[in-house]
Amino acid sequence: MPKMPKFVHEIRFPRWHEDVSLQKRTVAHIRIRPEERFFVGDELRLLAAPNFPRCGTGTLTEVALVKLLDVVDSDLAGLNVTSREEYLARWDALHPDMPSSGNPEVWRIAWRYRHDEGKDPPEWSLAS
Repeated sequence: MPKMPKFVHEIRFPRWHEDVSLQKRTVAHIRIRPEERFFVGDELRLLAAPNFPRCGTGTLTEVALVKLLDVVDSDLAGLNVTSREEYLARWDALHPDMPSSGNPEVWRIAWRYRHDEGKDPPEWSLAS
């Protein structure tokens, strides 16, 4: 049986240092796009802001379609936030056309950080 192809996904994190550099963020909720699918085992590139080009990498360990408000409380630690209110305020700021109050259906992805021991990071992650 042929192996399922691995896809590479990129997610930008405004709080890259707090979330990704310190590896405290391990869950994300992502709006559903018809052309995008996530699968366990896919590669994840965790990007910083365009003016701070850094990248961490991970491998997806969990993927599910969920209602945002149904999972927020159980995801707080993986979201690296202290409260539901803090996270929902961030969600609403990023997605004004898809407010949390509507309990939108989203992708819930979880990952483990990948450490490429002995490998140099890609050149594009060090560009300045």
